[in-house]
Amino acid sequence: MLYLAEVRKQSRSFLGAKAELKLLACQRKDQSWSAIPGEEMKEAEEAVNFENGALVLINLGDNRQIQGKVEPAASKLVNILQNFSRVVEKAKKEEDDIEQWKQSLIYQAQELTQREAEMDGRLEQL
Repeated sequence: MLYLAEVRKQSRSFLGAKAELKLLACQRKDQSWSAIPGEEMKEAEEAVNFENGALVLINLGDNRQIQGKVEPAASKLVNILQNFSRVVEKAKKEEDDIEQWKQSLIYQAQELTQREAEMDGRLEQL
């Protein structure tokens, strides 16, 4: 499963730096993302080359072990944001269409009410 994580580095004296990943969100099978509650951390020596605070993508297997490479998340996040923006634009357009249909139906109802009143008037004359 794909996870978005933040690199957290802790410097050690002569042993070098230790890297952990704070899991922030995971991608579901339907391509939606869910936040990871709390402070779930995952040790990852693979993330030592990233800056502290960097956002990365990792694949965790069923055994919760990192599979594959730790990758920078920037391009994936930009892609997600672009897709989200398109969805928002589409929703706004559909909202505008619904409002136009609603106004059209109100106008048609008013026209029908007026025609009904005219027909009632003609009926009374007859």
